[in-house]
Amino acid sequence: MARCAGVSHSTVARIETLAKGDMGISVLVQLPEATGYVVKLAKAGQ
Repeated sequence: MARCAGVSHSTVARIETLAKGDMGISVLVQLPEATGYVVKLAKAGQ
């Protein structure tokens, strides 16, 4: 997954263990996209 998303294995491990730290938006978008999903933002309540 890390290779497909273009992020390090340690980044994926930090997400899996819910480690605190700076998770950039790009990582939060790349990981779902690597598995065939997309991230969409919507206004709350819609």
